[in-house]
Amino acid sequence: MSETDTIEKFPEAKEVSSEQIAEFIFSKPPQEPCTIQIFADENDDEYIFQLLLNIFMEGLAKNYNNLDNIDLGKFSENFDKHIPILEKFIHSVGFNLKIEKLDRTNENKEHFDDYYCRVGLRQVDWFDFQRLHIEKNYHFFVNHRNIFRDLAGVQNVNPIVRTCLPDYYAIFYNQGKVYKIGFSHYKFNKANVVSDMAEKKMAEKFN
Repeated sequence: MSETDTIEKFPEAKEVSSEQIAEFIFSKPPQEPCTIQIFADENDDEYIFQLLLNIFMEGLAKNYNNLDNIDLGKFSENFDKHIPILEKFIHSVGFNLKIEKLDRTNENKEHFDDYYCRVGLRQVDWFDFQRLHIEKNYHFFVNHRNIFRDLAGVQNVNPIVRTCLPDYYAIFYNQGKVYKIGFSHYKFNKANVVSDMAEKKMAEKFN
């Protein structure tokens, strides 16, 4: 972090749309970790996950022609290329991006069956997009087990228990693969950054 870096405070996240927040974040090159504050005192991990996932997808859309008619055959190759860049943007708002790619097999199902939502694309889930009148080129289909998380035993559905942000993740199916998309808090102490900036200023005075 350089001496000119500051903590940019975005308006309270719940007062603006995720698209507006994403536009603000992606309007310039990736900033240093934790230099953009989009949450004031937010302890709702579910809401944080939802917003971060929206920001991630908006960033992905910027790299994939708004997710319109993308080449799914080359998705894996292009996806892996863009992840390091998107990760820097997620770092700038104080979080880590975690992507895990698994084979879509019954043996691996236990590793992705507790997903919070599935990312759907218009060109893949065309019927559902039409039926639900979805205008964007992507949509989040919530895991039905989330609906019964407070009603244990209803219709023989085992509710999913989540206690922290890393417990939330989305999945995306493509070409026999499952992509798990999750987030965690970036390990950061603002006091350390301020101290680091002060030390750099002092060092310059003696150089």
